[in-house]
Amino acid sequence: MRFRKLLVLGVGAVSLLLGWAMYLKIPQRIYFKIMGEPTHPTIILFGDSQVEHAHWRLLLSRQNVTNLGIHGNTTTTLCQRIKNYQIESAKIWFLEGGINDLPHTPTDSIIENYRCMIAHVRESGATPVIHLTLYTRPNIKCKKTNLPHLRDSIDVLNRKLRVLADAENLEIIDLNPLLAKDKVLEEKYTRDGLHLTHDAYLLWAAEIDKILQNKGL
Repeated sequence: MRFRKLLVLGVGAVSLLLGWAMYLKIPQRIYFKIMGEPTHPTIILFGDSQVEHAHWRLLLSRQNVTNLGIHGNTTTTLCQRIKNYQIESAKIWFLEGGINDLPHTPTDSIIENYRCMIAHVRESGATPVIHLTLYTRPNIKCKKTNLPHLRDSIDVLNRKLRVLADAENLEIIDLNPLLAKDKVLEEKYTRDGLHLTHDAYLLWAAEIDKILQNKGL
């Protein structure tokens, strides 16, 4: 009986520590050394730093999730990088990217990069889901957020992403109604005008979970 109580307490302590991983900003590489990578992931998060900075297995309360986010990636880099992955167990890919391209990369080029990613996911037998680009908040900590015409370019890109999603019969995740007001990312949801807080990730994870539940995953 005593051993069982100690075991329960031990498991609870480990869970609590891992639950604080996001608050303490423990790097993914250390987190995965603790938890171990899933052998046969069915859910893939693919994108730039917005994806990379989250502990998706904790947020989604699932162990079959792999985080393939890398900070600084443009959609051109993502299109090139996705071709290196052959994950036969994957059932669904959540594709995110675009903010690192804007406002200088033509939005039509970004759309073509999304077509590249979508095609690769479908060829693997999995389902792609795309994200609309999130608005930013002007902040001296992040030069990107102060670029002229950035907001306008986000609007243009998102309109084209919606057209693409309709043409390809894709589901989309649009976080702007949840995290932004008047086309500006709310202060409580960002650390530097671009990157997100834990509360923002909770809302994002809830949107992902809705899609997973609807698909029976």
